[in-house]
Amino acid sequence: MTKDERLRFHEMQANWWMHSASNGHASCRNIEHGDGRPFTVEELRDNAMETSQQHMRLFLEVAENWKEASDDKGTTEAHADA
Repeated sequence: MTKDERLRFHEMQANWWMHSASNGHASCRNIEHGDGRPFTVEELRDNAMETSQQHMRLFLEVAENWKEASDDKGTTEAHADA
């Protein structure tokens, strides 16, 4: 995947999981704890929010790594969209 594709992927995933957590769709999933107990509705919502936050962190990581790589090369490519 290119940098732009990775950024778009993580942005879309973060948005999807956030929407899923906020509209109740996350509670339709069947996830169990290690001991076989099903997740509660609250745990499913929290899991969706955590997944969204993870994708936000990955988005920022990709963006920061790209900026640092561009800065190391002495290019202004990282600021071209600004």
